[in-house]
Amino acid sequence: MSQICVTFRSITAAQNAARALERAGLPAQVLRTPRALQEQGCGYCVRAPAEPESIRQLLTAERIAFRRLYRRGADGAWQEAEP
Repeated sequence: MSQICVTFRSITAAQNAARALERAGLPAQVLRTPRALQEQGCGYCVRAPAEPESIRQLLTAERIAFRRLYRRGADGAWQEAEP
């Protein structure tokens, strides 16, 4: 299982996503988006141990909009997960 970081425009969207992930049995943590992943100033992200596609499907089904989805690589760097 990969460590995933999903970025959001608002803390409300991030909190909604974290609740949806937790209802699905995935531990989720809301954090400030790491500087390297910020697009327009500050933002919020949710980190969870899962596969990118399962998170993408869950958030889409719950109608929770997100900016981007990243996976932590073996070197510890975040890389955007392809759709």
